[in-house]
Amino acid sequence: MVSPTLQPAHLIERVINQYLTRVESEVCSVGCVPDKVSTFYLRLPYIGHYSGVTQKRIRHLIKRYCNNLDIKLIFFSFKIGNLFSAKDPIPSNLRSSVVYKVSCADCNVGETTRHFSTHILEHLFTDRASHVYKHLQQSESCRNLCSANCFSTIDNATTSFQLKINVKSTG
Repeated sequence: MVSPTLQPAHLIERVINQYLTRVESEVCSVGCVPDKVSTFYLRLPYIGHYSGVTQKRIRHLIKRYCNNLDIKLIFFSFKIGNLFSAKDPIPSNLRSSVVYKVSCADCNVGETTRHFSTHILEHLFTDRASHVYKHLQQSESCRNLCSANCFSTIDNATTSFQLKINVKSTG
């Protein structure tokens, strides 16, 4: 028989047996009183009918191997949405609060809280106070080679304080 996890049932039972044997030896090695019942809680995903079958098998194994253990099974609902995000990732050129690097002769590192693509265009064409803009105006070889592809993000941050720390650690 194959379980819903696509594992053979005998393999699952063997792993459970090994676990329970180890748990029993650990509990009794600590110095438990044989007449005292120790309670453990196991949290398992609810998978319909198979959850009840699993519960019966675990209780049978405990009764068979561990007289002084009481295992309580807690089933939780499992949503497929937990496995993946419903949101698309933000394209790197539209991210904000990023630390970036300009791959040019002097390899400038900077940061911006605005969209990365907007900041790149300012560096290349409009922001006359920018160090990158000034460098490109002074160096003809860099001006001819430099484009938006020369800019790459190194890190991002959630706050402006964290952004400043990231710039100092990468710069």
